Amino acid sequence: MPIDQDGHFVIHPLLRKNRTDLGYTQEYVSECCDITPREYQNLESGRAKPSFITAIRLSIVLQFSLDDLKQEIQIRKPPLPTPR
Repeated sequence: MPIDQDGHFVIHPLLRKNRTDLGYTQEYVSECCDITPREYQNLESGRAKPSFITAIRLSIVLQFSLDDLKQEIQIRKPPLPTPR
C-alpha cells in the first residue's frame, strides 16, 4: 500500500477494487463505516484521506488487512543515549 508525500496511506485503489469484488455499493459501505455516501465517494476517488478509525472500519467491511499498510512504514530509530 503506497504512502503519499504527506505520510498518508493511499488506499483509494484498494477501496474500489474490494468493494466491487464483494458486490457492495458505495452506500452500503458508507453505512457500515458510519460515514456519509459523499465522504466514501471522496475516499474512493482519492480526494480525501480516511481517519484512523475509518481506515479500520473500511478494512473490516472491505476485507483487507491493516498489516499490509504497516509494511510500508519506515521507522527511524534514533540511537540509544549512552549511559553516563
